[in-house]
Amino acid sequence: TVLVLDPSEDACAAGVTDSLVGRLDDPAAIAALFGECQRATFENEFVPADAVEAAFEMADFDPDDLVPSVACLRLVQDKLAQRRAYEAAGIPGPRATELERAEGSG
Repeated sequence: TVLVLDPSEDACAAGVTDSLVGRLDDPAAIAALFGECQRATFENEFVPADAVEAAFEMADFDPDDLVPSVACLRLVQDKLAQRRAYEAAGIPGPRATELERAEGSG
């Protein structure tokens, strides 16, 4: 069985499977999804890792049942860290350079 979490009642996936309506950054909505699942995954990296970690505790959901892991999710949310991980693993890609903020740039 597939269950999706989407902020919209008329989500694309709702036409083919059950869905829960809720914000992707809401730990309670994520916990509601986890409460219905034995395993979980994400379609994209736009679900905040902090919200996922909070949802683990709220739903008493085993982090090992999330694939890929929340550590992987956190890594791909930081593009510089992602590039560095690729480089450390010997995976070719564009060179990444960290930029420092100029004073007063916010």
